[in-house]
Amino acid sequence: MFNWQSFLTQHRIPFTDRGRNVSRGNIALKCPFCGDADPSMHMNISLQGKGYACWRDVNHRGRNEAYLVHALIGVSLAEAKRIVYGNKQPIPTVSELEELAARLYAREHKIKKYLKIPSDWRPLWEPRNSPARSQVFNYLVGRNYPKHDAIAMAARYNLYYALKPPWDRRIIFPIYDEKGRIVNFTGRAISSTARIRYKTLDRENAPLHMSECLLDYHRLVNTEGSVLVVCEGPFDAMRLTWIGEPFGIYATCVFTQNVSAVQADKLSRLLSNFGRCGVLFDRGAELHATRALFSLPGFEKFELPKDVDDPGELTGSQALALCRSLLSWN
Repeated sequence: MFNWQSFLTQHRIPFTDRGRNVSRGNIALKCPFCGDADPSMHMNISLQGKGYACWRDVNHRGRNEAYLVHALIGVSLAEAKRIVYGNKQPIPTVSELEELAARLYAREHKIKKYLKIPSDWRPLWEPRNSPARSQVFNYLVGRNYPKHDAIAMAARYNLYYALKPPWDRRIIFPIYDEKGRIVNFTGRAISSTARIRYKTLDRENAPLHMSECLLDYHRLVNTEGSVLVVCEGPFDAMRLTWIGEPFGIYATCVFTQNVSAVQADKLSRLLSNFGRCGVLFDRGAELHATRALFSLPGFEKFELPKDVDDPGELTGSQALALCRSLLSWN
């Protein structure tokens, strides 16, 4: 078990074992993820190896203590893992076990039938005098895409819309495996009041769960480029690819703030295809980005412009400036 008192003393990091912010069996210190926003010692570390948690932010918690060492002293994640666990592997958490199960499932599950586009779905890039098409297409245009760009992008990503429930009033992305076979769908609701923003198929109804998929993977495995950017959502990835593709910059997404073991394996396959690879999550998801990097050796952390919180909200000029910065890193 890692000796936190000795480690903190060695690195001259103040901590305490008493006070109202300290629960029994823990020590407390200033949360490194909160930074200057932590006015006191809100980060609790279990002395029984149960992980760490911040009283100020529910997202600043975990069981793998290497993340915390990385944040506290600024060493690489690989070095932090060595400091905490030596040559031993940390005991996997429940989420890590679920990811392992997903990876084994992906390898062992024999897919008997791939998906097809349902008969009531229509290509979004084909002009039609249809209220259903107008509603969905106007939503895409409303995300800062001129009409001619929206049509071209819908064709580039094979976007669809549905004529009846349960997929109606959504922009639908077919998700492909490396051979171009459809393995799942994700549909973004165009209504801001929709109870479920993204609708997908579960494991029982799709060859692959979304946690095993990457956007545009069938193209990326056959592409050589300058930069690969890993985002959270499909609209983030589309925005960067649409602006950056002429310069050799491509983006994909993991459909969440967590990178599963299956997705990490697929991203590792893409590493040799690009000169530079990195993670660009929404502002406020820095801890998730750090965790993603822990499972992605060779990837780095990319930064959004200061006045932007979401890659999907980049204006054309902002996206272009970001692309230029990604290419001028040498």
